[in-house]
Amino acid sequence: TMLRRTPQGAGTGSGPNGSLTAAGGVGSNANESSVQRMKRKMRRKLSKAKYTVESSIPSRGTLLQSFKQTLREIKIRKVNFALGCSACLIVVLTSSLMMSVLSNAPVAWLRLAELSSGEMDFTFDSTDSSGFNQLNYTLFSKELQSNPSHTYHSPRYDTTVHAIPTRFCHGPHGAKLDPYDAQWKYFGIGKLHNCPANSTNSTTDRCRECWEETQIAGQCFSDACGRQAYSARMLLIDSAKEKRMGIGREWTLGTIKPGNMFIHKSLAKSMNVKKGDVVHIRIEMDDFFPGLYHETMQPLLEEYASDYAMKNVTGFPDGNSNASTATNETKHYFFYEVFMPVKIQDVYSDAIGKHDDKTTDSMMMEYSTFLPFVAKNMNPKLPASMRKMWKDVSLYDYAQQIVLNLPPPRINMYLRNDNTQIRKDVIGFGTEIFFRIGFSQVYSEVPVLDALDDTRFFSLFLGLILNVVICILLGLSVLLIYSLLMVNVETRTFEMGVMRLVGTTRAGIVQLLLFQAFSYAIPSWIFGLGAAQLCMYLGSNIFKDLTGVPISPYLTSISVIVGTVLGLLIPVLSAVLPIRHALTQNLHDSLDTKHAKVQAVSVSLERSEDASFSWSVILVGGSLAIFGFGIYYVMPLSLLTMNFSLLLNMFFILLMGMLLGLVILSLNVENLLEIVIVEVCLFWERVAVRSLVLKNLVAHKQRNRKTTIMYALSLGFIIFITISYTSILDGFVYGKQSGAGALVRVVSDVYEGDETHRTIVPIANMTGLELVADTHPKIEGFSWITKDWEEALWSNNALYIHNLGLTYSERSKMHSLSPNLLDVTLAGFIKLYAGDIERNGLNMAQQLYTVEGSSSGWIGSKLTYLLGAELRKPLLWQWDVIPAWVNSDGEARDQGDQPQGGGSSPVQPGIGIGGDSGSMGINIERSPAGRQLDRTLMKPAAIFSNCPAFRFSNYPTVGSQAAVVSHTTYLRHTYGHYLSVEDLPFSHMLIKMSDDITDDEIDDVISKLKIAIRSQPGVEVWDYREEIGPIKKASAILDLFFMFTTAVAMLIASFSLMSSMYTNIYEQTKEIGILRAIGISAWWVRRIYIYEAFTLVLASSMLGVIIGCAVGYTLLLQRILFTEMPLPFNFPFQIMIVVFLCSMVFAFVSSLGPVNSVMKRPIVANMRE
Repeated sequence: TMLRRTPQGAGTGSGPNGSLTAAGGVGSNANESSVQRMKRKMRRKLSKAKYTVESSIPSRGTLLQSFKQTLREIKIRKVNFALGCSACLIVVLTSSLMMSVLSNAPVAWLRLAELSSGEMDFTFDSTDSSGFNQLNYTLFSKELQSNPSHTYHSPRYDTTVHAIPTRFCHGPHGAKLDPYDAQWKYFGIGKLHNCPANSTNSTTDRCRECWEETQIAGQCFSDACGRQAYSARMLLIDSAKEKRMGIGREWTLGTIKPGNMFIHKSLAKSMNVKKGDVVHIRIEMDDFFPGLYHETMQPLLEEYASDYAMKNVTGFPDGNSNASTATNETKHYFFYEVFMPVKIQDVYSDAIGKHDDKTTDSMMMEYSTFLPFVAKNMNPKLPASMRKMWKDVSLYDYAQQIVLNLPPPRINMYLRNDNTQIRKDVIGFGTEIFFRIGFSQVYSEVPVLDALDDTRFFSLFLGLILNVVICILLGLSVLLIYSLLMVNVETRTFEMGVMRLVGTTRAGIVQLLLFQAFSYAIPSWIFGLGAAQLCMYLGSNIFKDLTGVPISPYLTSISVIVGTVLGLLIPVLSAVLPIRHALTQNLHDSLDTKHAKVQAVSVSLERSEDASFSWSVILVGGSLAIFGFGIYYVMPLSLLTMNFSLLLNMFFILLMGMLLGLVILSLNVENLLEIVIVEVCLFWERVAVRSLVLKNLVAHKQRNRKTTIMYALSLGFIIFITISYTSILDGFVYGKQSGAGALVRVVSDVYEGDETHRTIVPIANMTGLELVADTHPKIEGFSWITKDWEEALWSNNALYIHNLGLTYSERSKMHSLSPNLLDVTLAGFIKLYAGDIERNGLNMAQQLYTVEGSSSGWIGSKLTYLLGAELRKPLLWQWDVIPAWVNSDGEARDQGDQPQGGGSSPVQPGIGIGGDSGSMGINIERSPAGRQLDRTLMKPAAIFSNCPAFRFSNYPTVGSQAAVVSHTTYLRHTYGHYLSVEDLPFSHMLIKMSDDITDDEIDDVISKLKIAIRSQPGVEVWDYREEIGPIKKASAILDLFFMFTTAVAMLIASFSLMSSMYTNIYEQTKEIGILRAIGISAWWVRRIYIYEAFTLVLASSMLGVIIGCAVGYTLLLQRILFTEMPLPFNFPFQIMIVVFLCSMVFAFVSSLGPVNSVMKRPIVANMRE
C-alpha cells in the first residue's frame, strides 16, 4: 500500500464528511477574519517559496557533486544513457530536419507546375489591335531595361509546321535527292501533270504551272515527297537569353547551330529519324510570320508586277501569256511556302522546363539564326534584293511571344505554403511590367502560377499531413523521454532514499535529475543538429537529382531554433513527472529491499483541499469548449470565406482528435485483447506459463501502458498517413482517368473563327484512325464523342433544360456518343443515380439509339432536385440557335451559302423530332437577329452522378454539366449546320486497349495513331501516362519522406519497449530468483518474458491497425465525398508486414537481453535484490 505523505506543517483532522482536512498552522486564531487568514496563508506560501528558491540555487560544490553522480550513473547504466541520448537526438534531428523539409515542401509543387507549364513565369502575346499578333521585342526590351529585375525576358515563336523525313523524297526511278538542293523542291522532278482548265497546256512537266493552293505542300515538292507530313510544334528560342532567365535549369544541350534543331524523342520515334538525320520543314510564310511577311514580302511582290518582273519572279522562260495573266494572288502564292532542310542536332526525351511535358511533338531551332536560314532556303527565283532585305530584317522586331521570368533566384518567390500570398506577389510584380508596356496592347498569362492553382488542394492536403507527421513524432519522442526518465527514477529508488537519508534536500534531488536530463539533451542537441545538417545536405542533392530543382543544403534558421528549443526543453519538461514521483516516494519504502517493488494494488489518499482543482476536468472542459467554438464559428467562417486552408486544418484537427480519442478508448480493451492473444497464440503452452504471462501483464500494466500508447499511436499514425496519402494520389489519378474515359484517346482542340463566333475543327482522318484501331492486335475497341453542341456551332448558341413549368432552368453542354461507348470506357467510374443498366438486352448507351431513345438523353443527378427530374419523365430542352438556313439578320440564306455535305437536305423550321407518342416537336420560335428557340420534350434515359468522359455531378456548385444524346439526335439539332453523321464534329476518339498491353506496345499504338493524324494541326494523341508523370515524380519524393517517418516512429516505439521490458525484468529480479530456487528452468523464465513482450507488441499493433484504418477510412470517405470518385481503400499490406516483423524482432531483442543478464547472476544474488 502506498500512502501519500502529509505535507510538513499540516495536521490531520476530521471534517464534517470524514475527509482529511488541514487543522491550520501553529498560532492560528479561530477568531481571525477570512481576509486575515488569506493574507497569513499567502505570506506563509511566499516565505516557503523564497526558501525553496534560495535552497535550490546550487553551490559550486553541489554542482560538482551532481556532475560526478551523473557521470557515475552513465558508466553504470550505459544502455539507459544510450537510449536517452538516442531519444533526444531523434527529437532534435526530426524537428529540425522536418521543419527544413516543410519549408522546402513548396519546391515539389513548383516542380509539378513547371513540368506541366514550363519554367516561364509570364508570357506576353499581342491582342488583335496590333493587327498581326506579333510584338516588337526590341522596343519591349528598351522599355524595361531601366529596372534590372525586369530584364529577364526573351522572344519566342511557338507555332505549327509540317515535317517530312527525307526518306519520303525520291527522284525519277527512285533516285536519291540531295536535301540541300532547292531546285527539285521548287521546280520539280519532271513529273507530268494534268493542269487546271485555265492553264495553256493540258499536260506539262512544269509542276509550278499546276500549283494548287489546296494541297498540303507545293506541287513540285509533293511530286518528290508525296503529300504525307507530320504535324509538329516548332519552338524558336534564344538559348543564351533563356539560360540567363533560368528556363530549363538542367538543360544541357546548349546552343542550337544554324540549320539544326533539337527534336523530341517521341516525335523522332514517330518519324523514324535519329540524331544526324535531315528533315524537311515546310512553313507557310503568311501564317508563320504574318506581320513580317505582309510588311516586307507582299509589297515587294507587288513592285514586281510588270511582265519583265513576272518573268524573273515566276521563272517562266518565254514570257508567255501565263505571265501577263497571273494575278497578285498567284505571285504571292509562289513564294509564301518555304521548304527547309534541317539537320537533327540532338534528340531530347525531357523538356526540363523548356516547354510543358505534355507536348511530345516539339522541335526547337535557334531564334537569332532562323530568319537568315529561311532566306537561304527560299525559292531560288526570288530576286536577290528581296532575299537580302528579308535576311537583313531583325526577327526580334516581330516576336510572336515574349516570355519573362522573375529575377534570380526566381524560385524563392514560390517557396511558401500560402498560395494566396504567392499569387499576390507574382501578380504585383507583373502588373508594373504590364502597365509599362501597355496593358491595352498585350495579353498576358502566368503559366507557373496557374499550374500551381491546379495542385493547390493537393498541396494543402499534403502540407497538413506533414504538419501532423511532425506533431506525432514529437509527441512520441516526449513520451519516450518521459518513460526513460521515469525508469531511471524507479530503478534508483533505493539510491535516492539513501541520499535523502544522509541529508540531501529535495532541491538536490531535483538538481540531480535535471543534470541527468541535460546529460541526455546536450550531447544529443550537438549531434542531432549535425546529423540533421548532414541529412539535409545529402537530401538536397538527392532532391535535385530527382526533380532538377535546387534547394538550400543548409538547415533553416527557424528549424535550428525549433530543434534547439525542443531538444533542450522537452527533456526538462519530461522530467517534471519523474521528479514529482521521486519526491513523493515514502522514505521507508525507498529503503526497503526485502519486499518486491512490483505492486499489484495501490492506494492513494488525497486531501479534499487538493481535489478542489482538477486538471483533468479543466483539460476535458477546455477541449470541448474549443471544439464547440471551432465547429460553430470557425468552420462556417472557412466555408463563407472559401478559406480552404482553414477548413482543411479544421478537418485534420478533428481527425487527430479522433486518432487520439480512439487510442485512449482502446486502452479499455487492452487487457481483454492480451488475454485473447495469450489464449489463442499460446494455446500449446503450459497453463502455468500462460498464467505467469498474464499476471506479469497485469503487474506491469501501468508501465506497459506507455508502450501500448506509443505502439498504437505509431502504427495508427503510419497507417493513417499512408491511407491519406494514397487516397490523395488516387483522387488525382482517378480524376484524370474518369475525365478522359480511356487511357489513350485522340483529341481535337482546334477552333476557327474569332472569339465570339468560333467553331471546333473536327478530327479529319477518321478513316485512317479507325483503320489503325481495327488492325492493331492490342486495341479492343474504339468509340467517338462529339464536341459540345455550343462549340460545334457558333459559340453564342445555348442549350437550356427546363422543367415543364419553365420556372427553373439549367444550362447544359450537349454531346453525342457512339452506341459502344460503355464497352470502351474505363470500368468502375459509373455512378448511376437512376436508370436501367440493361434494358431489352441493350446497355444505357445503346438505348439512346432506339425509337424511344431518339427523344431521350443522359442528364446529371443535379437536375433531380433542381428541376425535379425523374427517369423517363419528360423535361423541356430549349435550343437557342441560329439555323444554317438563316443569317445573322434573320433572313434566309442563299442556296450557295448553306452548308454542303453528304447527308440529307437541311432540316426546315417547324419539323418535329420524331420518337414515341410521348414526345413531340414544338414549333421553332423566332428571336431577334435571326435567333430561334427550339423547345422539345426529352426524357431522361439515365441519370448519372458520375460517368467517364462526361461531366456529371450531384452537387449544385458544379455547373454546365453534360447532356448526352445519340449521334442522330445530335445531328437533328444542328439545324442544317451538319448534314450527316459523318460530318459531325467528332472531337474525341476513345481507345480501349487490352489489359495485358505493355508500355512498349502502348508506344507503338500511339505512334501509329500519330501517323494517322500527322497532317492535321491541333489534333493530338492524349496519353494517360504523360498526365500522371509529374505526380509520380512528386510521389517518389514523398515516398522517401514517409519511409523515413515510418522508420523513426518504429524506432521510437522500440526504444519505449526496450526500456519498459528492462525495468520490468529488473524490478522482478527477486521473483526470478525465487522461481529459479524452486526449480523453474532458465528456458521457462526466458519464455515468460519473451511471451510478455510478444503479447504486448501484438496487442498494441492490433489496436494501432484498427485505429489507423478507422481514421484513414474516415478521410477516404471525405475524399470520395469531395471527388465523387469510387476511390478504393488500399490497405498498406507491405508496410504492415515490415512493421509486424520489426515488432516481433524488437519484442525478442528487448526481452532476451535483460533476462539473460539476470540469468547469468547467481540465484542467491537475485534473491537478495
